[in-house]
Amino acid sequence: MGSPLFYFDFAATTFVSELVSLEMKKTTAQVWGNASGLHQAAQKSSAAISTARRKIANILQVATNEIIFTSGGSEANNLSLKGQVISWNQQGIIPHILSSKLEHASIVKSLEQLVALGWATVGWVDCKQNGTPDVDDLEAKITEATKLGCFMAVSNETGAVFPIKKISGLLKPKGIHLHIDAVQATVTENLAKLAGFADTLSLSAHKFYGPKGIGLLYKAQDVELTPLITGGAQENALRAGTENTPAILGMAKALDIAQADLASNKAYFKALKDPMLIGVKNSFPKAIVLCEATGASHIVSVLFCPHEASRILRKLDLKGFQLASGSACSTGNPEPSASILAMGYTPLEAKSLVRVSFGLTSTKEEIDMLLNALKEVLNG
Repeated sequence: MGSPLFYFDFAATTFVSELVSLEMKKTTAQVWGNASGLHQAAQKSSAAISTARRKIANILQVATNEIIFTSGGSEANNLSLKGQVISWNQQGIIPHILSSKLEHASIVKSLEQLVALGWATVGWVDCKQNGTPDVDDLEAKITEATKLGCFMAVSNETGAVFPIKKISGLLKPKGIHLHIDAVQATVTENLAKLAGFADTLSLSAHKFYGPKGIGLLYKAQDVELTPLITGGAQENALRAGTENTPAILGMAKALDIAQADLASNKAYFKALKDPMLIGVKNSFPKAIVLCEATGASHIVSVLFCPHEASRILRKLDLKGFQLASGSACSTGNPEPSASILAMGYTPLEAKSLVRVSFGLTSTKEEIDMLLNALKEVLNG
């Protein structure tokens, strides 16, 4: 019999909670019509989706017609950035966009693509070693052509919580749109507050105990978007395709639970993070804990230089501990993390990044076992 498995990669994905699973099973069995039809089965699905959309809009404190269902966070990010840029291009405008290399690949690569196509220009904002954008540099790089800023709420690699209120305060008075990637923020941050700062905001259900393959984009009514997926008139003609009713209802259920339990979630994660930090500092005094002052309560990221993270993770995996080295979307990329490099660390340091992310089933006993396993791997 193999070793027991201890999962510490909740920032990459979470399991589907029992309540969400039950909601989806019920929907799959009872609400299976194509919501675009006119008959009773179709209308049953349409009504269920409308109820879920209304629930989500109430949680975010936005209008129901401002919620667009997508296949996940990456699509939502692409739709916001490219949809707005194409709309501006159709008006003869080449927009200037502000962002940073701390962002998720779906933001950075979208921006690089838009620049390569000649559809936009980008000002890359300097980054602080605490894992957040330098707001002074952001302010300095605003131009008359700046139309959009793209910044995440919580870093998927380091857990750094970005100063969204300050960023919004610099952009909004100048009429500059703000897109917030809130994919990693749902289990610890107030989404209604974030949506209040945003013109567009992206979420992905599998980050908060919902199903994979479903996400959303909040889009303020005055934001013009050109659809990237064309066909039918679903999602106010902004995202064609037959709606995934069970996944939509599952996401609404998961989001409701996650946002209702914010305070208890943060306290639970902090009770795990504190002993993890103490254990790392006591056992590995040369290790560098990232974003300790700015980090969300469910993520601990550490540089164990000169040890290479890939070797650490393989050895831990053999012992039954499942961790990551930064973003799951960068797995297989031999290059050091662009986010860690942007924070001022060397390529050797960046390749030593190990991310520990907690979930609602993580325990203090598992933290103790993980720290002992790390000692065996790094000091053995």
